[in-house]
Formats: sequence, C-alpha cells, structure tokens
Amino acid sequence: MIDLALTFSEAGDFDLSIVDGDLLGDEGLASAITVSLYSDRLAREDDPLPGAMPGVKPDRRGWWGDLGREDGRANPIGSRLWLLDREKELPETVNRAREYAVEALAWIAALGGSFAVEARDERPARLALDVAASLAGPDRRTENWTAFLDYGRGWRAILRGGTHVLD
Repeated sequence: MIDLALTFSEAGDFDLSIVDGDLLGDEGLASAITVSLYSDRLAREDDPLPGAMPGVKPDRRGWWGDLGREDGRANPIGSRLWLLDREKELPETVNRAREYAVEALAWIAALGGSFAVEARDERPARLALDVAASLAGPDRRTENWTAFLDYGRGWRAILRGGTHVLD
C-alpha cells in the first residue's frame, strides 16, 4: 500500500510532499494516520458541539462522503478530536482524546494490523497522543508517532515519528 506522502508545515497545516516536481509516496502508515487523526470525522448526533448556538443549525463537520451514508460504514474518515477544541485540561478530556484516536484508527485492526494509543498532558495547554501501529505483512514493521494537540488555539498538529522492525 502506497499513499501520497504528507508533510506538516510550521503554518499548522499538511500538504502533499513534492521533490523535483514529483509527488512523493509513503509506503508506511504516516500519511494514513495523519488523515485519520487530523481530518474531522462527522460528529454523532449526541456529541456536544463546540461553539453550538441556540437556534443555529449545528455544524457536525465530517467528510462529505460520509454524510447521509446508509450502508452502515463502520469506519468513517477522520477523528472526532476536533470536538475537544474548547475543552479544559482535565483527565476526562485526555480520556476522550484517547477514545477518539482509537476510534479513528480502528481501520488498522480491520485490515489485520494492530495499534496502541496512549494520551497524556505534556505541558500546559498541550495534549500528546502516542501511537504505535503495525499492519500485517512479511516485514511486520511497527511505526511510532507522537501527535501534539494544542488546546485553545484550534488543533495545531505536529506529527513526528520513526520506524523500527519488530523481532
């Protein structure tokens, strides 16, 4: 599986990676996990929405292709991490971040792989998600990342990672 490689810019967004006029590929999981964590998944009907105002139709966000699906799609695109945008730094928020990340990465297990997510407060106003993921295959590589999510300034994301081969 090869995805288009994504890179994080200091402006706080992601873009396709281009070298010498060619799009780079990503043979690992970094780009897929980036899309899974940092794309906005459609909020559930019972999710409290940040910035919701009485009398105004709430914006549940999400990828347009997941709107109105009646086929029971188990793994819509993205995560619900955006729902934590205005949350306070509380243990409950850290637990919800972990829950949302696990939900967003469930597709890895559906493909026969495995993953683990740990969430923690790293410093004031910053939450860290440590992710280790592996797809089934002959080389059985596990890739590790830490995703940083800043409270109060929107979700500025920095994904850094490395790869090692399992014994």
